[in-house]
Amino acid sequence: RLASGSLDLSICVWDAYSGGLLRAIPTAHKIFVMSLCFDPKESGILASASFDQIHVWDVVTGALKKSFEGHCYAVFSPDGRTIATASPNRERDVLLVDAETGAMRLRMVGYAKDFSSAAWSVDGTMIASGGSYDGVCKVWDSSTGALFRSTNVRSRICSVAWARDAVRDEKCAAFAMGQHP
Repeated sequence: RLASGSLDLSICVWDAYSGGLLRAIPTAHKIFVMSLCFDPKESGILASASFDQIHVWDVVTGALKKSFEGHCYAVFSPDGRTIATASPNRERDVLLVDAETGAMRLRMVGYAKDFSSAAWSVDGTMIASGGSYDGVCKVWDSSTGALFRSTNVRSRICSVAWARDAVRDEKCAAFAMGQHP
């Protein structure tokens, strides 16, 4: 399956092979959807559409399962128990919150300006985050919140992702995609 968030405020779930529409969630948010992430069981989809709120939608029924206030740029951990998120207009920190309750587990302090993306390593031990305007990609230990590595890519970062073969201590495989000045 493939999910899309649109300027018309909707979320759609598509059959990736046939291209057929499986579920449409019309007017899912008040502004356009900025990020989407399936939970590991693919029964829910996490959507961020504003600088203040994330929603988890049921993929089958289209019903709203949960909402969390004060978060954006959200992504599920590989086991689905934790959400990495941010609140750039407020703290400008990476937050790890419980996926069921929304309770904060860890706060990773580190951006002077807004950041735009976060991604979990495949094994869930690290989180990469990209500073939208400061051009800094940071890698954090997800169990302690300790900063593992920080790299200035000298460009505005739009997105970060992990290589599937990334291994801690062998290499830091977070990849920053930015807009060059």
